[in-house]
Amino acid sequence: MRPVFFLCFVSSVALAANYEVPLTTVDDAQDVLDLEEKGDISSSTADVLLELLENGVDLNTASREQLYDLPGILYPDADAIIQYRKNKGRIEDPSELVAAGAITDEQLLLIAPYISIDEERMRLPVSGKIHFISAASNGDFLTKNGPAPPFLLNTKVRMPADLAAGFMVGTTRREPGSPVYDPTRDALTVSPFAYKFHLPYFWAQWKPGNRKLIVGTFNVGFAERLTIDTSRRYTPDGIYNTEYIRRPRDLSRVCRQSSAGFFAPCADGESDTYVTPDFQWREPFRGVAGSIDDLELPGGSTMDLAGFLSYQTRPIYQYELYNKAVCDDPRDDKNPACSAPQILVVKDPNDFTQDTRLVYTTLPSVYDELLGGAHVAWHPTPQYRAGITGYGATNFFHDAPPGILLGTQEYSRVPSGGPFGALGLDGKAVFGDFQLTLEGSRSFDSTVGGGGGWGVVQRSVFSPKRHEVEVSLRFYDDKYLNPYARPVSAPDEFDGQRARNELGARVKYTGKLPYDVVVRAGVDFWVLPFTSSAGQAGTANIYSLFRVDLVGFPYVKPAFWLDMRNRNLANFTHGGCSSETQIIVEGDSTFNCSGDLYRLATRLSVLPPTGRYLTGAVQAAITWKDDIRYKDSFRNQFMMWGELRSQPIDWLLLRGRVRYLNEDTSAPDYLEKSVQTFIEATFVLPRTVRATLRYDVFAWLDSRDTTLTRIPRTEHRLLLDATVSF
Repeated sequence: MRPVFFLCFVSSVALAANYEVPLTTVDDAQDVLDLEEKGDISSSTADVLLELLENGVDLNTASREQLYDLPGILYPDADAIIQYRKNKGRIEDPSELVAAGAITDEQLLLIAPYISIDEERMRLPVSGKIHFISAASNGDFLTKNGPAPPFLLNTKVRMPADLAAGFMVGTTRREPGSPVYDPTRDALTVSPFAYKFHLPYFWAQWKPGNRKLIVGTFNVGFAERLTIDTSRRYTPDGIYNTEYIRRPRDLSRVCRQSSAGFFAPCADGESDTYVTPDFQWREPFRGVAGSIDDLELPGGSTMDLAGFLSYQTRPIYQYELYNKAVCDDPRDDKNPACSAPQILVVKDPNDFTQDTRLVYTTLPSVYDELLGGAHVAWHPTPQYRAGITGYGATNFFHDAPPGILLGTQEYSRVPSGGPFGALGLDGKAVFGDFQLTLEGSRSFDSTVGGGGGWGVVQRSVFSPKRHEVEVSLRFYDDKYLNPYARPVSAPDEFDGQRARNELGARVKYTGKLPYDVVVRAGVDFWVLPFTSSAGQAGTANIYSLFRVDLVGFPYVKPAFWLDMRNRNLANFTHGGCSSETQIIVEGDSTFNCSGDLYRLATRLSVLPPTGRYLTGAVQAAITWKDDIRYKDSFRNQFMMWGELRSQPIDWLLLRGRVRYLNEDTSAPDYLEKSVQTFIEATFVLPRTVRATLRYDVFAWLDSRDTTLTRIPRTEHRLLLDATVSF
């Protein structure tokens, strides 16, 4: 697999409505995480971009839907790429698409970080890439016997005979053991925290032509993501051998234990000491998967077939558990036995006084999941599709002797009680620049008071030249409990599920107007069709975004945008919270956030005649939020940052940024006030090496008790990210 590198800064904008902002300065994963941290993109958009950056889209094999995932590519552009590929046979160089008029120069620069070319004749019998990433901070050296820095090593290799393989090795610095039942303590126990190695991804693939067979880890996604999708893509279309890597923004607390006996749970200072967090990865399926695309049938129609089988050991957050042996219904909050069971950290099996109580921790290897499914799609012509997708699964908890029978709380995304799954039908029709897609699904489960429900998603996209309008409708009833359904939008959560108890419509527009004005606008409106813990039936919500980019000026690019979120249109009082999801506190208590949020931001990008030698940008945002502390007004938040980029020579990219954040401008002792600055150097040899060294300084400026006792208050962070292709 040959990655494509373009060493330049992009001054144009992406014109696909599936992304909130122009992705003009995305070169690597850290750029995506920076956009998410600033609030420019949602976490779901960040997931899509991270997946595309890590795994790429092969221009020679990508389907229409896979090409549409690329920033800046509309459906007519995807059709033009496919038609050029069909006429020529292969795309050897992406610049061919510009010469042929399939896409523009601006679009090519935008998609460059996300595309690859599957070489027909490899330069070597074996080719691939090795990706290594590690991080450290000064907090690591302030703890006694601190563990080594976390790291990830990801390797992909392509071999002759259409074979490929890959694996990823990662570490967790402070992970407890798997929970087991201790009869002498009559409790679930775990071994102390330790440095551990993991193999979250490993796979071997055989891919001759339009056929694919994967053994090991994989992800799947089909249609409108309603029945099953773990790929994180906007328009998934098949089986993927993909990896997902995230670097958390904040340092993590060393000690996550409280007293359970006479022993102090944390060593001196460790309760307030913060260290480099572990890298994060998403658990994939693990087993075997295969697919056949474009299988020719009599009459000129084609068919896509896919099947998958997985057996995987899963982790779970400790407060999502309950003991079915003493609780009949986890929704019974008045029964103390229905709370999450206490979990003890045992240092010495013979000394009870050294036991401590585990808090706020994800437990490894708690249950096994057996899952199988299939997808069939029939295409009478390339413009039409009818498909069916289904899967079934069941969980096997690692139960202890009588007295402990684990299950999941009602607010967990993992269904409890027995088998679960979903069966869906989908269709697509394309009429020129207009595309209509539809998927309906029926879930089934074995939870108390459940049994399954219905979900329907309809999406229409109209893509005339340089414009796009997307209209999507969705309905999920309160019984649609499907942990592998991906929501159309993700503003709400009910009992661990985002695609549940919701009736909504979303409209998005992106287009280039006269006078070089690019407009992005979107409105998402939804109501709760049924009364639940998330709110009363009929509760109306709205989320809207309006952004204007002025791209006609030669050396400056101003932008302005307004973000508005109202979680209850019938409630005009202050004092609510403005979080996007329910908040789970210790135990099983939850409360729903129904407050408002308004955000006004502006950005000025400076592109002087020096071109790549120096570019800069400054951005400021004011946010007004409802807050439980403010009963008569909003809480005011202010953020501002400035950035410089330079490419003084072809093989060196430099970047620096300063960011100021004040989450409450009127109270220095309530929320975060901080300054962050970093400098970054990236060494690049096209098609061979890309290595980034980044140094961050993060200073906490507020006077909260947690800040005054925090160790360290000024954080020094180091990141090394290197990729070698061969």
